[in-house]
Amino acid sequence: MKKAISTVLQILVVFALATSCSKDHELPDPDDLSGNEKLQTDILGKWIVETSSGRTMTDNAFLEFLSDSSFIIYSITDTTVTGTFKVTSNTEISLANFGTMSEIKITQDKISFKLAFSGKWLAISAVKSTLVDASDKTKLLSRSWSLTTDESGAILLDNDLGADKATVLISASGTYFAQFLSKGHAVESAMGNWKWHSTKTDRFVYWEDGEPINEETNYMIIRELTKDILKTTDPQPDGTFEYFVYIPD
Repeated sequence: MKKAISTVLQILVVFALATSCSKDHELPDPDDLSGNEKLQTDILGKWIVETSSGRTMTDNAFLEFLSDSSFIIYSITDTTVTGTFKVTSNTEISLANFGTMSEIKITQDKISFKLAFSGKWLAISAVKSTLVDASDKTKLLSRSWSLTTDESGAILLDNDLGADKATVLISASGTYFAQFLSKGHAVESAMGNWKWHSTKTDRFVYWEDGEPINEETNYMIIRELTKDILKTTDPQPDGTFEYFVYIPD
């Protein structure tokens, strides 16, 4: 597991998604919403793809929508797609610089729709993923973080990737998405999952889809977590530690 994502995680570590004021804020009463507003609310969260027309999905394909109007599409196309979305009607969503979702139908925790992009379309069905939990700590952690050059983050000043920025997106649905960027373009990335450690409250555990969860080796220690800063300790395979400081992206 470490082999697959260590390039990113040993330097970036940690994860993110949500909002600097916590994207997972309390949602409005659905009875008070118009059709467009209701879809804007109902679409939020992580949707695990069950079936698709036109191509075979990987087992971990998903779409995730956040309340800051950002989205992630993973394993549906050849690359991970990120951007912003806009509800254009009560059954349609525009995905900036990518495509559109139409004929959207949401019933409780299930969704079906047509996804059009690059001159083709897919009919997709998906189910909604559950949240890690609804704690204040999860809300604080769940956002986009940018690595600073403090402590071990000095790697940003000199690295083989030519990266000048590193970000980690953590969601309350258990997704993390870490990226190295150079002049705004991703040069390295890693996608995975996270959860709180089952017995130790100062750390969370991370793993890739299909990999076993190992709370003894694949974890990150949180030294400090507020709305303005995240400080972590990353255990290395050789028994040493690296220390990172993040601020909201």
